Amino acid sequence: MYFRVDVRSGDVQPVSDVAARPPIAPWPAPGANARRTITSEERTLSVLEGEPGDAARKKTVWQFTVPGSGAGWIPWRVVQGNTVTYAWREEVPGQRYQYREIVRAMDTTSGKVLWERVGPYHDPPGAAAVGADQLVVDQDGEVVFLETKTGRVVRRIAKTEEAFAVASPRPGQLWVAAGNVIECIDEGSAKTVWRTSKQGELLWLLPIPGGDDWLVKTAKQTIRMRAADGRQLWSAPSTSASRPLVSGDRIYEGTLVVKDAHRRAEMTVVARDLRSGKALREYALGPYEGFFDSASVAVVDARDGWVEVAAEFIVLD
Repeated sequence: MYFRVDVRSGDVQPVSDVAARPPIAPWPAPGANARRTITSEERTLSVLEGEPGDAARKKTVWQFTVPGSGAGWIPWRVVQGNTVTYAWREEVPGQRYQYREIVRAMDTTSGKVLWERVGPYHDPPGAAAVGADQLVVDQDGEVVFLETKTGRVVRRIAKTEEAFAVASPRPGQLWVAAGNVIECIDEGSAKTVWRTSKQGELLWLLPIPGGDDWLVKTAKQTIRMRAADGRQLWSAPSTSASRPLVSGDRIYEGTLVVKDAHRRAEMTVVARDLRSGKALREYALGPYEGFFDSASVAVVDARDGWVEVAAEFIVLD
C-alpha cells in the first residue's frame, strides 16, 4: 500500500505507487580492505581479491574446507590481512540437538591454525574486525574482544540485552552496540573513546546533514547523538522499526500499531523537530482490519510539502 501525506493539511491520498529509494544499509559497515572479501558456502571458505564492485573479475586467492564429515555450517567469518577467523557450528558429539561453536583463526600464507576456541553457540551470530589486530565477537551475556593472532581475550563488555551491532560512522572509529550500551573504540589504539547508554536493539544509524551528528534509531528510542563524544543531544521514545527520514528540519517516522490480537492495525506518520526531538504532529493513515504479519510502514521520500509512505504487511481474512 502507498500513500502521500500533505504535511500542511494532513490530507492523505492513497496512490498506486511511490518513488521507492534504493536499499540502504542500516549502518555504516566497519572499514576493511575493499579489494579483499571473504565468503563461505557449506563447509568451504573463500577469500576473493579484485576491484571493489566488480564481483565477476574477483579471483579466489585462498580457499579452505572445514575438515570432518559431520553436518554443520559457518555462521560468521572475518578476514584481516593474512588471517581468517571463522566459526564452525556443529552438533555436540553424543548430544542430539545440542550445538557448539568452534572458532578458529588461520594464517592464509602457511595454512596453519593459529588458535581455536570451543564454546556454546550463540544466536544471532555476530563478529567483526577491530582494526588489523583485534576481533569483536558477540556471545551470551557479553561481547568479547580477542587478539586476532593469539585468541587472547583483551576486553569484555557485559550485557543484559541480546542486542549487538558493529558500525563505523567515523573513519578510524568503531561503534560497538552491546546490550544497552554503545562503546566507541579507536581502531588504531583499540582504546575506548566514549561510552553511552541506549534502550533496545540498534536498528538504524543515519547521518544528519551539515555536521557530525547521527540519528540513532533503536527498537525503543530515536536519539540525536554527537559522534565526537557520544553526547546525546536529545532522546525520544519510539517503537517504529522503520528507517526514519531526515528532511530539512524535520524527521518523519512511519509507525504501525497492531491491536486486538492482530485483528486491527493503525498506521501513522510522526513528524519530529530535528533539533529538539519533539513530536510536532501525527498523521493518521487509517485503521485496517485483519491479521497483520511481517508489517512495516516507512516514509521513503519528502518533497513539495508531501511525504510518501510505503506500507507492507500480510492480511489474512
